[in-house]
Amino acid sequence: MAQRTGFGNFLRCLCLVWLVTACNFNQNSTPKLESPKDAVIAANTAIVSGDVQKLTRLLYVDPETTPEMASALAALLVEIKSGTYTAFMEAHEPTWKTLQLEFPTKSNGILFSLFSLPSFADFANSGTYMKEKHVMRFSYPEQDNGLSVAPFELEFKESEEGWRFWPVGIPKDRSLLYTAQIIKGLSGITKILDTAEQKKALRQLYIDTVKPTSLEYANNTAEGRLEGRDWRLVDGVAYTGTFVEDYSYLIQLTDMAFDTEDTCEITGTEAAFFQLQIKKPGAFDLAYSDCILTIRPKQQAGTAEVSLNTITEGKVLIEMDREKQIMYGKIVAVSGDDLRINGNFEVPLCPGYN
Repeated sequence: MAQRTGFGNFLRCLCLVWLVTACNFNQNSTPKLESPKDAVIAANTAIVSGDVQKLTRLLYVDPETTPEMASALAALLVEIKSGTYTAFMEAHEPTWKTLQLEFPTKSNGILFSLFSLPSFADFANSGTYMKEKHVMRFSYPEQDNGLSVAPFELEFKESEEGWRFWPVGIPKDRSLLYTAQIIKGLSGITKILDTAEQKKALRQLYIDTVKPTSLEYANNTAEGRLEGRDWRLVDGVAYTGTFVEDYSYLIQLTDMAFDTEDTCEITGTEAAFFQLQIKKPGAFDLAYSDCILTIRPKQQAGTAEVSLNTITEGKVLIEMDREKQIMYGKIVAVSGDDLRINGNFEVPLCPGYN
């Protein structure tokens, strides 16, 4: 009888374990999403309910997009698109304006992109899925003044678990990780009343969260990949003066020779090139705003303006010889598999950029 009772207790325990496991699985799993629209609707539900874990599971992970990045993006989306962060900013408006100026360049870009991103309910109701591009696009109607806002896009991938997405334009690098940490740490900083002390605390937050890049310089002429092709430095120039206020030097590096004997006259450079803007020579981690590395895409015929893409994973060492009128140094930077540069450069230093 004792044996039967013991065996019965064992069976009851086994059933209890099975039930608990099944309940946990149902709570933690995400139903298979049969279409991109299903994924967007699920994302909207997660954001409204503040469920960061559920939203994380809706973001795709691949060799370029790590689980840590997905978790960081989910936390930022829930904070910003649920209205929590907007309320936080309104409650600390003077402080927010002061601290925002101290943000790393890429953090400001990420926050602007996420604030501008339409609600996922709008995507679900009005978004258009373009199957050939695996992208869902949301376009705002043209405004009364004739101006139009650029469309927003979500990129999709299908897996065994169903459809997963990533907002187009949100970087897949460490800037996403440290931006999430900075936002998380802001609430304590806003309680500091002294402006100078606030900035000091914010700078310490950067030091604690923005770890130095692990990339190393190569000892060769700068080379890499740009716009889907191999790239090797052929020509370049440095100017005193830049596009950005408070930045003193502009350096442009191209894999095409200038079609002029004047080393300060850039012509024949319709191809894409790397562009640096700095306040003064020195050593820089690209995560901070003391040095801005951008890519000027290939200029299309008849197009006067081109967009600039910022890279924040890497470092730069720049020195200047005033007597020889040259700027030289090292650069290493990466953004995904198809955009990178590494090596040495030396370019003439020319008077003011026009």
